[in-house]
Amino acid sequence: MLEKLPLPPAHDGAVWGYTMPSGDHPRHHHVELELNLVQAGTGRYLVDDRVHALTPGALIWLFPRQSHILVDRSPDYRMWIVVFRPRLLRRVCGDERRRVLRALAPTGDFCRQLPAGAFRRLERQLNEMKAREGDAARYNAALASLLLDAWEDFLVAETPAVSADLHPAVQRAAQLLRAAPEIDDMGELARKAGLSRTRLSELFHQQTGVSLVDFRNRARLESFSALRAAAKPGERKLLPLALEAGFGSYQQFYRVYYRHHGHGPGTEG
Repeated sequence: MLEKLPLPPAHDGAVWGYTMPSGDHPRHHHVELELNLVQAGTGRYLVDDRVHALTPGALIWLFPRQSHILVDRSPDYRMWIVVFRPRLLRRVCGDERRRVLRALAPTGDFCRQLPAGAFRRLERQLNEMKAREGDAARYNAALASLLLDAWEDFLVAETPAVSADLHPAVQRAAQLLRAAPEIDDMGELARKAGLSRTRLSELFHQQTGVSLVDFRNRARLESFSALRAAAKPGERKLLPLALEAGFGSYQQFYRVYYRHHGHGPGTEG
């Protein structure tokens, strides 16, 4: 799902803190480059078809065409989220050392564990930025400085975060569910992925942190959100959209929606 972030027009990006939300955020991507710096707790990111285990001090870069979702996190999980508009990247990332930050979906591993000193220094910068939000010029200058400092800290960090490519069968199952979230027969899904249903279920949960059914439900919610956003005002009745997204009934749709969002589909907040 392509997400449009509500950024102030005069700002080259934004900084905010993430804590445990009332509901799940769907798999998404956006035109801005994103940086996450983990402060506390543990989490697990699914970025395209790669899993990253996150602990305090982890820094991860998320690029515009990389679909990502935080699939698992501890109750005390906290992190900083920073996004940078393309115009800022064009302005400050023209040299060879930083040009990769302008890429849409570069290959390689972009999640590392920062040394304690670098982590504390970036934390200070992030906290100081909150006082500059009312002055766009100073805020943009601080964003540019943060971007360059974070990238340098990332490059010299020697400890990679724990990351792993998905097993081919898990990757295949995830691709099938994203393409056709209406799939109900998990036995048939497992056959197409090349494993038994039991083994696929075990491996899928082990590698992604969520069950096959939960992943499918998330995919259905993403499909519903996309259909709802694309529908004309007079065509936004929930039941037809929910059925088209793959849900078997309104009751099932409502139950899944509430569990993941913390409110019903008729409530936007």
